[in-house]
Formats: sequence, C-alpha cells, structure tokens
Amino acid sequence: LASPHAAAPAGPRERLSKILARHPALHLSRRAAEALIDSGDVTVDGRVPSGPGAQIDTDALPSDAPRGVAVKVRGKRLRFPSAAEAARREPRVWLAHKLRGELVSEADGPRGGGDAGGHRRDRPCMLPRIRAALPGGVALKAVGRLDFNTEGLMVLTDDGRYAGELERPRTGAWRTYR
Repeated sequence: LASPHAAAPAGPRERLSKILARHPALHLSRRAAEALIDSGDVTVDGRVPSGPGAQIDTDALPSDAPRGVAVKVRGKRLRFPSAAEAARREPRVWLAHKLRGELVSEADGPRGGGDAGGHRRDRPCMLPRIRAALPGGVALKAVGRLDFNTEGLMVLTDDGRYAGELERPRTGAWRTYR
C-alpha cells in the first residue's frame, strides 16, 4: 500500500501481517494477524488492505502521530518504535514452566492451535497464563514448542526476531531433548 505521507523513494517493504504480529500491544501470531486483516478490522491510511500479503514501507511507520502511514486496528492508531528506539531496546527473556496438558499457544482453535481439522477444543494455553503474571501486557513469543502432554522449561521473549534466531539450528543455540 502506498501512503500519501511517505516520501519517495520508498524504503524497505514488509508484509502487514508480519508487522502486526511483531507489534508489542497486539499479542498476535502471524496467522491471527492475517485473520484480523481478512476480517477488515485493519486499515492503512483509511483503506482496508487487499489481504494479509499487503506490504508497507517500514520507513514510513510512525513513531508519533501524525507523520507516516496511519495503521489502525479496530479504529485505534498504532504507534511504532522509531529505528533509534528499536535499536536501543534489548529483547526481554523469561523462563517459564510449561505444564502437562497445556498448549504452547495463545489460543486453542483454527488460528491458534486446535486439532488437525482446525476444531477448537478449549484446551488450556500457556502464553495467556504467563502474560497474566507479568506486569504491563507483554507480547510473548515462545522459543520452540513442547507437546501437549509434555511439561518442561520454555524460553519466552518479547522479540519475535530474537525467538527466530534462537530457533534456527545454524545459530548453534544449545538444546536438550529427553
């Protein structure tokens, strides 16, 4: 989506669903962000995007209104950290115990778990439980997964990029499976 506020030439572009999933106030997975876009609850400069694949010039995302692209979710304008703010911010990391009989997910259902057919089964989920114990509404990303009937230590972070780095085998992060 081109913005009348963005200066030419356009900067780096990124999928809207990815931008929303990383936003600290939304607590969304990529799939949940795509569903939100498809529902029409997201607007960019007053227009509903054509789909979750819509891309935005990331240099035009506003750190303070009114400059930059206006991204709204359910009518509320989102604030994005400036490049300087993002560079200064270190990812926060938590260690948490995943309980047996709990999903490593935001919700159980077609967009957040569920069985192979996408049917909601209302099983307990770890991320909302842990977030409720933390101050100030943190967007948690799990590093890796554990099976539903497995318990153990999980690494959680508020930075999706950092979680991705830890999950990639080439980074050499140490893991133990028993």
